[in-house]
Amino acid sequence: MFKRTVPEELMPSLFSGVGMIVMNFAFVENALDAWTALAYHDFGGSRIEKEMPRQFGRKVTFLRKCFSRLDGLKPFSQEALAIVNRARELSDTRHYVAHGVLAGFDAEDDETFYFRKIDISDDKTEHVLGEMRLPGQHIIWASTELAMMAVAGQKLTARISESVKP
Repeated sequence: MFKRTVPEELMPSLFSGVGMIVMNFAFVENALDAWTALAYHDFGGSRIEKEMPRQFGRKVTFLRKCFSRLDGLKPFSQEALAIVNRARELSDTRHYVAHGVLAGFDAEDDETFYFRKIDISDDKTEHVLGEMRLPGQHIIWASTELAMMAVAGQKLTARISESVKP
């Protein structure tokens, strides 16, 4: 079983890692929002979906369709879909560190942090307690990965924007 307290000397590093995950994910999602708007308004995405998606999961699905089907976006497809797919993979980590609470720490298990959050069951009829186990090395890796994705996403947004015909 894990201890419920995190050693005081680890707190600044934990806060830094969690902050980098949250902030860099925001930059990544900002790029996905821009791509969604560009795809919908400038590249024919309104033919794929009647309404522009707002929720993260719907944006991911929409962007996968757009970058695969719309000729104007196909040149950016490989790079964009790599970011979209990686963002989807990291979204649960971001979700737990942003919306969960730090519930425990186990120094003997890869310096693992435990985050818990109350959620709603898939059938939306009851509350369930979810837990995510995050070794310290995963927090460092995720924050670094998201930082690189944020830069790549913002650069790709500029290139896609520049390709829009006036």
